[in-house]
Amino acid sequence: MNTRRWGLGLAMSVLGGGCGGDDPPVNDYGHYASTSTAVCGNAVKERGEVCDGAALDGASCASLGMGSGTLRCRADCTAYDATACTDYCAQDCGGRQCGPDPVCHLSCGSCSVGICTSAGRCELPDPDAPTILTLGTNVTTLSEGESITLTAMVTDPQGVADLVGGAVTDPINGATYGAFSSTGSAGSYTLTLSWYALNQARRIDFTGVQLRELVAEFVDTAGHRAAQPVSVTLTCPVPTGEGELAVCSNGSCGVGCVAGMNRCGYGCCAGTCCDNSACVDTSSDPSHCGGCWRACDWPYGGSASCVGGDCRAECPAGQTACDGYCTDMASDNWNCGACGRVCDSDYYGTSTCVAGECELTCIDDAELCDGVCVDTAWDHFNCGSCGHACGDYTDAYYACSYGSCATTPTCKGGYYACGSVCCSWATHPTGACAWQGGGWLGCG
Repeated sequence: MNTRRWGLGLAMSVLGGGCGGDDPPVNDYGHYASTSTAVCGNAVKERGEVCDGAALDGASCASLGMGSGTLRCRADCTAYDATACTDYCAQDCGGRQCGPDPVCHLSCGSCSVGICTSAGRCELPDPDAPTILTLGTNVTTLSEGESITLTAMVTDPQGVADLVGGAVTDPINGATYGAFSSTGSAGSYTLTLSWYALNQARRIDFTGVQLRELVAEFVDTAGHRAAQPVSVTLTCPVPTGEGELAVCSNGSCGVGCVAGMNRCGYGCCAGTCCDNSACVDTSSDPSHCGGCWRACDWPYGGSASCVGGDCRAECPAGQTACDGYCTDMASDNWNCGACGRVCDSDYYGTSTCVAGECELTCIDDAELCDGVCVDTAWDHFNCGSCGHACGDYTDAYYACSYGSCATTPTCKGGYYACGSVCCSWATHPTGACAWQGGGWLGCG
């Protein structure tokens, strides 16, 4: 029999994509197949709808393997709106009407009538093909180390003896999970698949959970085929720590972290650094202040703190950090009243920091003149008393001796004495003085 097959227009996509043609499918006899009429917007999920308002059929971001967040229903009831999920996957159903998409492995919808082909199209069943009366599983969720058993009751228009058998395949890559075995009863079949077998056919990789769709297909001696999907939710033990979620990589369960948090040691946290298996807060941790491994310098005799990602030196009460040291600026001769302000002592006096000010104490017979200790017996500018300066000229000066200014000048460097005057070596290089009548006349 030449069977005419049409795409089913009522099949829905879960996360985007349309359903195909405008006409409902027809059977070989030209009659329209029966369809159901769903009312979108009444908050009741009806046949042909993926969801309706808040009626999500138990689905959530986590159940779709998209982390946490808020799952919504699209306004036309044909798909979930998962854009608010933390691990949102942009599903691409393409021309698929049913079965999982090849990108996110999420359902593109189901057929309200007919069967879903491996290409994701809804088709009316071949009237000469076997009929799958029932198809079920012993569990709806499966975790690492566990197994799932599929059972089916199948008949055929030519009788169950015309059945050859069946197998379970993957709608994504076409791999075969295994072949059904007859239970001994006419038309009764069973197949047990382990977690390992599912991973061998197609890697089990997910965050949260994964909906794995399997396709049971039976064939008769004439090559007529009948297929029907069945799904199982793959899970891993749910961790209890803050921000933790179940993850699976190549069939091995583990623990991951929600978006915005990092795995560190045995937990998750929102800190940007992991130090010694512990998460740290870079806004307050002195060893990671404002960034990973940006340590604050500790002043000697004090400590450091991190406030808002900025380092702050901490010193005991009454002390201030100066050049890496905590000091009392009221008494520190090197930081008197301010960092770097030094109280200088000299030959004639000792300077000491008192209450943040430098105080100079003169020794022996020195006197304090204009803030400086001087010996008035010999100081040219303070000879005998403060402010009493001896003569000072370009070529000569009058020295101070025992508190009195000399009456004879002392020539400065570059000059030589000639009687009561000083001659410049630059202008009178001979070093000779003119002499007449028993006295010096001047520079020669």
